[in-house]
Amino acid sequence: MNRSNEQAFSKESFLAAVEKLTPTREGKPTLAALQSFLDQYQADAFIEDFVSLTTEDAASLALDLWEFDQDNQKEGRRVIRTRRATGAGDKPLPLDVAEIVGPDLAFLVDSAIAACQEAKVEVRAVLHPIVPGPAGKRSTIQIHLPRLDDALLAGLQKRLEEQQGRHQGGSKWIGTAGTSPFGAWGYNPEGVRIGQSESRHQRAVKVWDRREFRDFDDNVEL
Repeated sequence: MNRSNEQAFSKESFLAAVEKLTPTREGKPTLAALQSFLDQYQADAFIEDFVSLTTEDAASLALDLWEFDQDNQKEGRRVIRTRRATGAGDKPLPLDVAEIVGPDLAFLVDSAIAACQEAKVEVRAVLHPIVPGPAGKRSTIQIHLPRLDDALLAGLQKRLEEQQGRHQGGSKWIGTAGTSPFGAWGYNPEGVRIGQSESRHQRAVKVWDRREFRDFDDNVEL
C-alpha cells in the first residue's frame, strides 16, 4: 500500500504552536535553539500518522522529546522511557509513546522498531531528529504507539532497554548474520528484514525499511 508523503501540518503552523508553548516549558527554549530539531520533527510527521492529534498536541510532544534529551545530555549511553502521551495543557492523548535519546549510532531506529514488533505492538509513527550534543551528534527518537495496558508498556520498556545496538550473529537481538527474527543477512523463517538491500534466503515476512513513493519517474537520474 502506498503511503502519503503529505506532512501532517505546515511548518508555519507547527512553529507557531511551539512558540505558544515554549514560555510554559522548562528552560523556556527559543525557536532559534529549537529550529533544526523542529524542522526534522515536522518533516517526519506524516498526515496519516497524526490524524488523531492537533498541531498543538504535536508541538507539545515535540517539546517533551526535546526536554527529555536536554535532561540527559551528560549521559554517554541511551536513555529510554515509555509513557502515556499528553498534549497541550497536559490533555491525555489516545496513544502511548516510547522515547530514546543518546549518542547517534547505527541501527537505533531499526532496533527500536524491532523491539516493538517483538512485543507485538503497532508502530504508528517514528520521529527521529538528530541534534548536536556535548560529545557529538545525538539521536532523539519518539515512537507513537496505541494505548497499551500497564504490563505491555512495561514489557516494551524492558525490550527496548535490552536492545543494545547492532549485534553480529546470535539468536535473540537485532543485528546481522544471526537467526533473530529482526535484522539483516541472517536466517529466520518468520523474520523481519532491516537494513539489507536484498533478500538472501527469501524468508523475511516484512521489510521495515522499504519506502513507497508516489509519482516516481525511473527515467530521471537522481
